[in-house]
Amino acid sequence: MVDEKKILYLPIAKNACSSIKTLIAELGNMPKLQPDDDIHAILDSGPNGFLLLHRDEADIQAMLSDPTWMRFAVLRDPYDRLVSLYVEKFVRHRTHAGVRITIDPVLKRALNKNKLTETDYERGISFIMFAQDLMSEPAERLDPHWRPQSHYLEYINYTHLYTVDNVSVLKQDLECHFGQEVVLPYKNVVRTHKPLPQDGPCIATLFPAEIEAADHLPLARYIDKDLRAALRAYYGLDETLYNLVSQLNQRLNTGRILMTPSK
Repeated sequence: MVDEKKILYLPIAKNACSSIKTLIAELGNMPKLQPDDDIHAILDSGPNGFLLLHRDEADIQAMLSDPTWMRFAVLRDPYDRLVSLYVEKFVRHRTHAGVRITIDPVLKRALNKNKLTETDYERGISFIMFAQDLMSEPAERLDPHWRPQSHYLEYINYTHLYTVDNVSVLKQDLECHFGQEVVLPYKNVVRTHKPLPQDGPCIATLFPAEIEAADHLPLARYIDKDLRAALRAYYGLDETLYNLVSQLNQRLNTGRILMTPSK
C-alpha cells in the first residue's frame, strides 16, 4: 500500500506480481531497482511501510473503508497459472538451490522419499505427478504459488479487478487514479505468447528432460479435459472469477467493480 497514492495492491503469485510490485514500490518512492534486484526479497527484508504486515490496525481499517482508495488485484486463468509455475519451478529451475525450498515438499511426497538426491532433482516429476500431489492436499495448505486465487481475495473489498490478459486496462485505470502516466515493467515472463500448434499428444506424463519447448506448448498439451475436470474441484471458483473479470475488463474497458459513492 502507498498512502500518498491511495493505492493497495494484492500480489498473487504467478500473476505478473513482480512487474506490478515494482511499479507500486517505485510509486511509493522506493529507489529505482537495478536489473538484478529481486523486488520480493527487498520488500520482505524488513519494515518498509509498503506491506500491511508492517502497518497498524488503524491504518489498515482506514484504508479499507475509504472510497477514494484504489484496491486491486490481478487474476489469471487458473490452469495456465498452474502450467506456468510448473514450467518455471519444476522444469526450468528445478535444480536451482533457491527453488528447492518451494518444490522439495512436493518432490518428497511424489517420489515417496524423505531425502532427495541430485538425481531426483535432475529427473524431476511429471506434470500429472505434480497435479496429483496438490489435489491430495487441502487447498488452504497449498504453497502460495499454486494456492487458489480465490483464497487471496478474502477479507478485502476490492474496488478493481483485472486479468493478466488485460493489463492495458490496468494501466489506463492507474493513470486515471494517479493523474500521471505509468509504465508497467515486464519481469519474469516464463510462458510465451507464441504457442506451438494445439494438435499433439498430452505431455502430462513426461518428465522434464523429455519435454521439448516446455515454455511454448499450449495449455491443452499439459491439461486434457479429464485432468481439467479433476482440477476444477480446486480451481472452479478461480475459473469463474477469471471469466467474469475478463468479460468486465473487455466490455467496460475498466477494472472497476464497485460504484463510486455519490457525494
